[in-house]
Amino acid sequence: MSFLTEVESITGALTSAEKDNLNLYLPEGVRFITRALSQNGSLVHQFTQESDVNNGNGFSLDNVINITEVVRKDNDGTNSKKRECQRVANNRIYDLSDENSIYYSNKYDPKFYIKNGKLYIFPAPNANEFGEIQYISCDSSVTHAQNSGDIDNFPKEYERGVILYAAIQCVRKKMHDIGEPDIQGGSTLTGIEAGDVETASHRLDYPKWWDMVGDYLADEDVELATTMLNNISSYLGAYQTELGSSTSQYQWHESQYVKLQQELIQWLGNYLPLGLQGGEE
Repeated sequence: MSFLTEVESITGALTSAEKDNLNLYLPEGVRFITRALSQNGSLVHQFTQESDVNNGNGFSLDNVINITEVVRKDNDGTNSKKRECQRVANNRIYDLSDENSIYYSNKYDPKFYIKNGKLYIFPAPNANEFGEIQYISCDSSVTHAQNSGDIDNFPKEYERGVILYAAIQCVRKKMHDIGEPDIQGGSTLTGIEAGDVETASHRLDYPKWWDMVGDYLADEDVELATTMLNNISSYLGAYQTELGSSTSQYQWHESQYVKLQQELIQWLGNYLPLGLQGGEE
């Protein structure tokens, strides 16, 4: 089953534009759920990946949420050890090669730093003395057309959280998009002109309506003034009806929004220790 089908089973049918938005909400949901569940130490290993580094070109941190461990092998012999790398601030990078600095680094006391979206291990690793980075990342390419189980490096059992997150965002957008009623005057207003009311847009301008009534009365044309007042009354009645419909739609989506928020919180509560159900970053 596709993620679109899963979300629409909660929100109802989505328009083409809303489906495009869903392609933004799903990666956001993967990131949110990954960050939340990785707070649980017993779950973090399910999201952790490992990559070897054998050069000094830097390891890209695109889509990386957290670095859990960085080590470097100190030699290629049988007695080699993986040495933990401590992070240093960027303003200490040049001190790493200064033997007189307390930040001096060698293969027995390696360091790492992050610069311009990349992680660098110092001394630079090589094929024999390679580095290892353990990290948590998220799939930023997931789309609504993909099926359950298609999210890279993400356990399928947690996809419900992503679906709930995306559905919440869809409902919130629907609430935002419910604006003022769009009632066109039609034959009740557009066929009448008077005074300085020169365009159709003026004839749908509330103050101008009353100007028109005043003009008719000034011309002692009671019949047209009465007709105009009746048209205004009909328009306002239609507006009120449409407003009621829009209000009902908004209230329904608002109730769904609250319900889905509560469901997501309860779902997270199944995996997070008490007190860790924090808000989205």
